[in-house]
Amino acid sequence: MVEFLQTTTPTPAKVGDLWLNPSTGLMYYCAQKDPVAIWTQCAPIPIVGGKDLVQVTAADTLTLTAAMTGTTIIATKTSATQVFTLPAAATPGLNYRFVCGVGNSASEIQVAVGTGDNILGKIHASNDGTALASTVTTGVLKNTAATNVVGDFVKLVSDGITTWYMAEEAGVWSAT
Repeated sequence: MVEFLQTTTPTPAKVGDLWLNPSTGLMYYCAQKDPVAIWTQCAPIPIVGGKDLVQVTAADTLTLTAAMTGTTIIATKTSATQVFTLPAAATPGLNYRFVCGVGNSASEIQVAVGTGDNILGKIHASNDGTALASTVTTGVLKNTAATNVVGDFVKLVSDGITTWYMAEEAGVWSAT
């Protein structure tokens, strides 16, 4: 068995070889050699004891990719809005956590989805759980400047079709 770590399909290959594509994070198994190698995608395997990926940013915008799945984004801009754009929800299990790292009345966090995707979850306008809503109509979720507090967070997980679900949440988030 040979293990490959590269972004293009390995050649030559033999049955039993493994290939990890670092640009996508996907692993493949060579299931057949003749007449041509056939690579089959393996099911994701959780890494026990692994560390979370963290990105601290004050950037105005950040477009996330599938390769960044599992990343916690800590938003630290102290003025204006930070906009984070999710990749298509078409890949099941993609997940990202967004954390308010500043809590400033001049800044807010917005999480946007692509055309046709949406975000569903329990969103409330105050910490008492009132004013439940969803972002089905616009696909933008925000932690507003008027109410954000350091430590507010939301974790979004894709269903593999068109929806991002709020799997975890703390603080005041709203639909726009």
